Amino acid sequence: EGEMLIDGKSTSDFTNEDFDNYRNNNVGFIFQNYNLIENYSVLYNIMAPLLAKGNSYRESKIRAKELIAQVGLSHRMKTRANKLSGGEKQRTVIARALATDSKILACDEPTGNLDSITSQQIIELIGKLCHDKLVLIVTHDYDSFKDIATRKITMRDGHIIEDEVLKQIEKKEDTLQVSKVYDT
Repeated sequence: EGEMLIDGKSTSDFTNEDFDNYRNNNVGFIFQNYNLIENYSVLYNIMAPLLAKGNSYRESKIRAKELIAQVGLSHRMKTRANKLSGGEKQRTVIARALATDSKILACDEPTGNLDSITSQQIIELIGKLCHDKLVLIVTHDYDSFKDIATRKITMRDGHIIEDEVLKQIEKKEDTLQVSKVYDT
């Protein structure tokens, strides 16, 4: 129950289309099960959201190549997703999520299918590449993320049982403010 505010504005009048547009323009997703197009190469998986937003093929390719280099997959750029390891798939998903430069990055168990060494590499990559974004991580393994977390919210049976600020961060003027007001 309650009302959601985005940048101090109520979303109570938002239509489904308004929410879809907001999500498409402001939220990138990192999924536990990757959701890659298996027959597309790493390059085309990362170019896809850029092309869908109307960017030119040339611009999309340049941006995708930059991100591929940042996540350490230049040597796999032309490899189809179905030929990648779990860690390579997750790095591709991170690059795809960052491609559109969304303000918010929503991560659903981003290390859930990975071994401990690859998990640590992915956590470090998220921390390095997403420092200027609101990053929401849903996980059952908080200890793995505690070094990059600034706030910890624990839920049980659909209720918040803990909400702890771990690190203060400097608020920039253009920082997105998302809040939820609960009715009591």
